[in-house]
Amino acid sequence: MKAYKSFKAVVNSKTPLASVFEVLDSSSGQVQSEQKQGSIVAVMTQKELESDPPEWYKRSAENDSFLADLKKTKSAWIYHGNNRILLATHDDSKETTAEKKSKALRSIAVKTTQALNAKKVTHAAFHISEEFDADNINQFVNASVLTNYKYNKKEDVFSPDTTEEEKLEKTVHPQLLENIQFCTPQSLSESQLSETEFYITAAKSALFGRDIINVRGSEADPDFMEEQIRNVAEGKNNITDIHMIKGQELQQQGLNLFYNVGKSAQSDPRLVSVYYKGNPESDQTDYAIIGKGLTYDTGGLNLKPTGYMEDMYMDKGGAVAALGALKGAIELELPVNVAFTFGIAENAIDSKSYKPGDILTSLKGLTVNVGNTDAEGRLVLADSMTWTQRKFNPNHMIDLATLTGAVMVALGNNIAGIFTNDDEFMSKFKIAGDSVYENHWHLPINDDHREIMKHDIANLSNSGKSRYAGSSTAAAFLENFVEKDTKWVHCDLAGPAYLDKPFEAMPAHGTGFGIQTLLKMLKDH
Repeated sequence: MKAYKSFKAVVNSKTPLASVFEVLDSSSGQVQSEQKQGSIVAVMTQKELESDPPEWYKRSAENDSFLADLKKTKSAWIYHGNNRILLATHDDSKETTAEKKSKALRSIAVKTTQALNAKKVTHAAFHISEEFDADNINQFVNASVLTNYKYNKKEDVFSPDTTEEEKLEKTVHPQLLENIQFCTPQSLSESQLSETEFYITAAKSALFGRDIINVRGSEADPDFMEEQIRNVAEGKNNITDIHMIKGQELQQQGLNLFYNVGKSAQSDPRLVSVYYKGNPESDQTDYAIIGKGLTYDTGGLNLKPTGYMEDMYMDKGGAVAALGALKGAIELELPVNVAFTFGIAENAIDSKSYKPGDILTSLKGLTVNVGNTDAEGRLVLADSMTWTQRKFNPNHMIDLATLTGAVMVALGNNIAGIFTNDDEFMSKFKIAGDSVYENHWHLPINDDHREIMKHDIANLSNSGKSRYAGSSTAAAFLENFVEKDTKWVHCDLAGPAYLDKPFEAMPAHGTGFGIQTLLKMLKDH
């Protein structure tokens, strides 16, 4: 899969000039152009614009209608000779906190990038004012790269002379920015520049994840997901082990919960493990990251009705989050040791499907009554968690899954629910998410939730006795498969992994949610 092969985003703070497309020379106020489809985006404060207006702005500023529109919309196209500049202004007198200012800058980044996309600009230079600090710039850069995305499978986006090879490259992302340069203040230090590069890489990793999650179920089967994992990991620096347990091997090795979920599909279920050793001086596994990868979920014999099944190709969102984080960790060479585990299966139906009322024995030895075949993700995760802890003995474990509709009822579409056995670890995870504008909310697991998941014949049931608190009861089920000394966070990202309409820098459909949170947490370890 050729996800964003030609897309480039770079930071240049040493000179405000880029020689490959239109850029703005801030010192002379002149605009130079070397490509017809290039544009400048000048991001300035209102105070700066009024006190020291650049030459290319002065003529437009003589027009009262232009000034009124600029004051209202905060952006405007200015044509200076043969060149075009998108001016975006920020009134920092209205922002009372650093967080509000960063959020305002992200909003400007979203709007300006959308404006460039609307004009089918392919190359752009963002000239960012000296008035903005490093944190502001990081948020602007991150939001701009995230916004530059549209998943499109329409054939009519191509011209008649488009070659088949070009179609393959552009089917997913037609007519978007191919090259972005961020001309940042020259006052930025090397360490600050490094941080900005992190925010670009994190965003690009999320774009990669979007490409994977958006692939539909008939194409993105377990074979496809294994191929994507191997493409990311094989032959890469710091990858010391790739391991797979496939098909009946899962059953033979005791992963009966996992095996039963995926045994009815044409493409075999499989556990794929990738070990990233970014700190070779340590033998300790700092983190285990486990992603639920249901490539399609029919609901099994408890079949989902029409209106609830069509988008279930996105039920691999947890595995996609883990894969995007793996890709980013490799590119950033993060100095941390991480075991990535991908629980890949398709919940399909045939004559050998597992059935409601079956009692299965987990890898841990706990027996589980199948109360509902549509509560399959927790079965895959349970065995994956046990296997990962036994093999790698991690200090910390994070599982990510599009697990319950109940979490969306509780929190809406834009917030993930998180559950934990260690508040300090959970707090670090949440802070990492906040810094990349991926929102999480801590939800409880209490004794009532645990009691609901018990069964009178088996140790547990995968479906609770009550329809209430579904995300908490699902987490209570998973808690049984966390070892005593493992610090654990469960992230139910069913809401923000897939959106019906855009939200801030996240597009409609697959969002790549969770990837940036994981990368920020690993970076700050």
